[in-house]
Amino acid sequence: MGIENLVRRASPIIYYKNKDITKSILPFFSSLEVTEVLEGELDSLTLKFNNHKNNFLKNDWALKKDEIVKFQIETINWESNFEGIKRNNIGNYYIDTRKFNKKIATIKAISSPLGAKNTKNSKIWNKITLKNLGAEFATKYNLEYFYKSEKEINLTNVKQEKQTDFSFLQNIATREGIKLKITHSKVVLFEEELLIKKAIKKSFSIDYFEDYEINDKTDEIYDAIELTYFDTKQNKQLKAVITKSEIESGEKEESKKFQKLLKVKMRALTGDMHTLAKNILTRENRREIEISFTMIGLAELYTGDVIEISDAGEFSGRYLIIKLSHKLPKFETSVTAYKIKKEQKNDK
Repeated sequence: MGIENLVRRASPIIYYKNKDITKSILPFFSSLEVTEVLEGELDSLTLKFNNHKNNFLKNDWALKKDEIVKFQIETINWESNFEGIKRNNIGNYYIDTRKFNKKIATIKAISSPLGAKNTKNSKIWNKITLKNLGAEFATKYNLEYFYKSEKEINLTNVKQEKQTDFSFLQNIATREGIKLKITHSKVVLFEEELLIKKAIKKSFSIDYFEDYEINDKTDEIYDAIELTYFDTKQNKQLKAVITKSEIESGEKEESKKFQKLLKVKMRALTGDMHTLAKNILTRENRREIEISFTMIGLAELYTGDVIEISDAGEFSGRYLIIKLSHKLPKFETSVTAYKIKKEQKNDK
């Protein structure tokens, strides 16, 4: 039988301890949901199996906590009759919790080693770069490391106080306009500005989606930010004010009263109050227009991809994916993305 005659289908491919266990475990497979986020949360995987004869309580069937599950989606002729077989790597996940009853075994896993999730630490760095701080934590947990930023960020008097390592790293990076993601056994520190300049991964008419919701927000959008910090060494209050229009146009705006002013008290670890204020306001205002939609499964999409949506009137344009989930056995993909503003487009 030719490949073009094979029935269109999608199925999970599951590796446990680097061994493909799909053939033995698939007859008991019930459902799967994997969720990937751009920042702020760990990616997660939930697997459910038919616990026939209490199989998943037996030692040779048990999926142990803290072991790694690698997950792929295999499709056959998914988008055309001549596409053939394709496999997309979805991620590596550490088994976190397990639940069992007479009918179902539920395995939940996350993208971070459990030790990094559960252990709180304290440490002080007098001077260190953000790049080296990220490398230190990646090495600690035997993870690969990528620093995708054009910025050399020097930090002083950095204090970790009873915080998990990656929660602490995320807080520090976010202050400096850098994002943290743990995925595929990698620690990645990156600039969101570099993502929004990427080429379009996929284009869709809004009519293609099974369901969608557009959220055009004003309540979380600010005209300006006032950042203050009392410096005990100088015995004075430091202040930086930057406006939304200044960020968008690059031109300094005269001081005035603003309808929505974001007031923040925070120390700039680099000593640059103006940059910190800009990073905070940019982060707060960036996601003014968001779309969430569900469609027929598409395993080749990932968070951080740029997509284009058409036939949506004023909401047509380029969007950055910030959250994505896949479900099986009925393969469907749900996406949340925000509209990239014109001034954020890549220059052509």
